[in-house]
Formats: sequence, structure tokens, C-alpha cells
Amino acid sequence: MKGYFLVADLLAFKNLVVNLPHQDLMRRIEDWKSLVEAEVISCSVPYHQLFSDTLFAATDNNVQGLRTLIRFGRVLLEKGITSGFPLRGAITFGVYEWSALTFGKAVVDAYALEQHQNWLGIVCGNSLPHIDEVWGLDSVICYPIPQKQGPIQLKPVIAWEVPRFRALEIRLSYLTRPGEILSWEDWGDKISRTVEFGIYMRLLKKEKLNGKVFFGHLPIEAIELILDNGEQKSIHSSSQ
Repeated sequence: MKGYFLVADLLAFKNLVVNLPHQDLMRRIEDWKSLVEAEVISCSVPYHQLFSDTLFAATDNNVQGLRTLIRFGRVLLEKGITSGFPLRGAITFGVYEWSALTFGKAVVDAYALEQHQNWLGIVCGNSLPHIDEVWGLDSVICYPIPQKQGPIQLKPVIAWEVPRFRALEIRLSYLTRPGEILSWEDWGDKISRTVEFGIYMRLLKKEKLNGKVFFGHLPIEAIELILDNGEQKSIHSSSQ
């Protein structure tokens, strides 16, 4: 088979298992499964598999297949975080074999791309067919994806409504024990980069841009520009 492939991980699953009593844990797992199953139906995703904290999904080799997987990813990000299920994922295109043991280059590429990220979000691989047909604030935007290490790279990422910092913190609070000290590695960087993305999304809406072009070098540059100049200068003029 050849088409679009999504790998998404439920982050901090180990914390979920360790911190919750067994009955509470079982309820949370059922909530996660129910969310995925409901959105598979709602978004008309033809293929999906759940393996513990990892989700596979695949769609056809056409622009509608890409739109379907983007919509599915966006809904999972937004509804997932509302329910306290933080996700990180990647969409690739290529050959795969769908069976009880799904495998293929598209799977390997998506898994590798997902693992390198350091935020809550879903990135698209390079040179996805039909990507130029789907740019927009309700689909994908160009963004320098936060990575654990390596070069700064602009890629299409799924555009989604990120909660404000305090709301995000509250929705993820059950993943830690009372009195536990949060680390930059596990939470500080991930939350900061995610909130930064949410701020950048709000700036794009304010400037009425579709996100196909990223302005500046880092998101903080565009944010700083707006804070410094208020309504007097737009991102349009700053890019000239």
C-alpha cells in the first residue's frame, strides 16, 4: 500500500500508569480508546491501530487522504489535551504494509520524525504530495519544529488551538505526583514550546495570514515584534 501515514504517541504514559490507582487508570485508558474510536468514525479514517500509548493511522494516496489525516490529527490534539491526553506525532507519505504487524518505510519515517520533536504537536514530513493544496490556519502552517537536538528546520505542522498556559498546566497536572519537581527535559521545554506555538497561531490570525510562509527565524522573533510595535507594524512590513 502507498499513502499517508500517522504515528502519534500519548506522552507521559508511564506517569499515567505510575500515578493513578488501578481503577482510575483503567477508566483513563478507556477514555483514550473511546476518544480515538469516536474520531476515527467522525473523520472517516480508513485504517487505524492502537498499541498501548502509540496510535497508527493511514489514509489513501490523494489530497482527500491528506486532508482526512490532518483533520484527524488536529481533532486528537485539541480534544486530547482537553481530556488530559497530550500527543506528539508525525505524518509521512510512502509505502507500508497494513496488517496485524504494520510496517514499512512510511512507518519508520513517521516514527523517527515523531521521536525527534520536543513539544505537543504533529509535524508533516518533507515533500508530502498535495501539501501545497492544504495550507491554512485550519490545516497546516509552516513552522520551525521544536526538536530535542539538531538543526532548525521549517516544516508543515498541524495548526491547532493550544490552550493558554494555565489551562494547559491544569489539564496535565494529574501526570505528576503532589510535590513532584518538574524538570525542563520532561515538561518545561515541551510546555513552553507548545504555548509559544499557540501564541504564534494567534499572531497569524491577527495578521490574517494563512501560515504558508514563516516570518523570521524563530517564533519568539515574531512575538517580540508584535509586542514591541503593537499595531504600528505588521509582520508583512517586517519581512520586506
